[in-house]
Amino acid sequence: MKKNLIDFINKEKEISLYKIEILNRGNDKVYKKRLIKKEQDFIDFPFCDLLIDNLDSLREAIDLFRDNRELFEKKWKINNTNLSDMDLSKIIENKINFYERIFTSLIDNNIKKIGSNFISKKLENSDNAFFENIEGIRHAKKRARIQILIYCVARYINYNIKSIKTKLLMDNIDYNDLNLELDSFLEKYIDHIFCYYNSGIKELPIIVDGTDGDNSHISSIYPLINLFDKLGQKTLCLKRIPNISVFTEYCKPINRKHSERAFSISIPINRVGNEWMEILYCNILSITGKDITRILNYKDFYNLPLDKEYIKAIPTYPIWDLIDNIENYSFKDEILNLLNLSDGLVSRNKNTAKIINQSNGIIDINQKNSVILIPATRSESDHIKDALGWVKILINNILEDYKATAWDKYGYQ
Repeated sequence: MKKNLIDFINKEKEISLYKIEILNRGNDKVYKKRLIKKEQDFIDFPFCDLLIDNLDSLREAIDLFRDNRELFEKKWKINNTNLSDMDLSKIIENKINFYERIFTSLIDNNIKKIGSNFISKKLENSDNAFFENIEGIRHAKKRARIQILIYCVARYINYNIKSIKTKLLMDNIDYNDLNLELDSFLEKYIDHIFCYYNSGIKELPIIVDGTDGDNSHISSIYPLINLFDKLGQKTLCLKRIPNISVFTEYCKPINRKHSERAFSISIPINRVGNEWMEILYCNILSITGKDITRILNYKDFYNLPLDKEYIKAIPTYPIWDLIDNIENYSFKDEILNLLNLSDGLVSRNKNTAKIINQSNGIIDINQKNSVILIPATRSESDHIKDALGWVKILINNILEDYKATAWDKYGYQ
């Protein structure tokens, strides 16, 4: 390696030594040990062995090392190319331990501390030491929604860790897949945590019993509404556009948004007074028991014209994307049912317009076991968004700790 690059590495390591010296001062804290470990890890790493010949690439490598150790090792093929199942098993065990400790901390500490944090801010401008008189209903509910969402995150983490531990007991374990699952599941939290929201309203009073703040208003928070509980008629996913000129001969949509929503599930609720609706959680099963949520773009909850009125609808992802990737879907049969065409015809025919114009199938929805959760009111939707801001910070902190840990070398301390 060139001398100027070696000099740069040495200067960076000198900075890490100085950081360690500063961190060693004062009281011994758990977070200090973690930061010292990260800096010592940086000092010990042989950057001079990397095949780098310019300063920009070296800076990029060092930044990646500090920001995401695991991604750094994958990029530079360090220690990960020849990991045995035994090595991966130990890494997975360390990651599971990390998330189990996070789960315990969220339930036993984070949820309960939120009350104290809210109260302390109110106490700064108040002489009244009686918490129930200081906090007030509005702040009590605001704090409770944050606590409910932290509960949801904890439940989501617990569910995934239990699922992975169950897979570890099976035959023919794919340790690489489980390792990647641990690396990625928390980043998908926004699509899953709200299925625990209503349970959180019921269970939170038990968790926060005896903690700071007025907890008597938790039960008055509006639960999320399952739209399927309000529907009496049959729900279907089917084609919504006519067979005329929505596509050109070369399969390029003329009216793109209209074409993207070629297939959708209608929710027979009138548009009037419902523009505020936002789907927070969606899990939809076909009548055959297949989970078709992954083919639905449920964030695009739109108004569908039907019989001179407008109702709400959930579109599938653009049908041309589903057809292009049909071999990757475990619910391939459901897509073919939606098109009402044979596998051979879809696979051989590259003309998306022709496929869509020929299709006339449906997917029958299992309403009893399907869920579409929305806030009860527009204002409640706004309150939940505010609370979610706190949770995003919490998730980011957890992921930063996770990505900064060298699992193969140290595990989680």
